[in-house]
Amino acid sequence: GEMELAVRPGDVLVAVDPAYYRPTEVEHLCGDAARARAGLGWAPTVTFAELVREMARADLAEALRERHLLAGGYAVKVGSE
Repeated sequence: GEMELAVRPGDVLVAVDPAYYRPTEVEHLCGDAARARAGLGWAPTVTFAELVREMARADLAEALRERHLLAGGYAVKVGSE
């Protein structure tokens, strides 16, 4: 037979410990790898230009997927990022 979902609207599925909340949301985060370089001998293997290219390709692939789903009549929830 069919199974009934045990989850109902309003049920809490995931809870976040308030200890992990940020006091205020930060608009821009900027990392500094100097400590990793000095302490671990770490060095990046991807250039900034390569990173940007990879991110742009991923965004394009997601947009094409969403367009394909919309063309097929599926509802697509578009992210806000």
